[in-house]
Amino acid sequence: MIGLAMFHGFIWGMSVDICFARMQSMDLSSLSLATSAIHLALAPAFLLSAVVTLLGAIAGRLARNVDRMRYLQGQLLDEKGIPKVLAAHYRKELREFRFRGRLGTSAIFADVLSGVLVCLSILELFGHVIAERVVTPNLVIVTFASGLLFFLASLLLILVEVVIAYRSASWDVPLQHEESWRSQQEPQ
Repeated sequence: MIGLAMFHGFIWGMSVDICFARMQSMDLSSLSLATSAIHLALAPAFLLSAVVTLLGAIAGRLARNVDRMRYLQGQLLDEKGIPKVLAAHYRKELREFRFRGRLGTSAIFADVLSGVLVCLSILELFGHVIAERVVTPNLVIVTFASGLLFFLASLLLILVEVVIAYRSASWDVPLQHEESWRSQQEPQ
């Protein structure tokens, strides 16, 4: 309790004596208010963990996308006898990867913005207890609902990216050209 009072006084510029006086005057209702604020902040905290998990998954997909783009660019720049059919396929694949990269980057933006808005919701809920000021319920609702909407947007963007990835998978790669070209590249 003493540490909390000192922290509270330090944050809001009050002397320690005033903080102790406030702590002594705290009754059970203010303690239940603090407990309810913690309970209210738990739901957004769980959403925040989902945001972070999705962020890691998106970053992994984006990293694989970038690696494949670099490989294709290297193959096209080298062009040591790459068959024209295979080079055309690589160029098409590069265009698709650029679009998928934009979708992934947009999903990361929406996910991070969702996390920021959820954090603001948590801070608003705790700010009500710590500063003993009235937080407009509309502000909490707006920031939390906006966080949910941006999280949903991030999920939808990733869904679109996954569908495009599946549809554009190299099902139509000219295998006979790639296999013969690779066998020519291997040292004898």
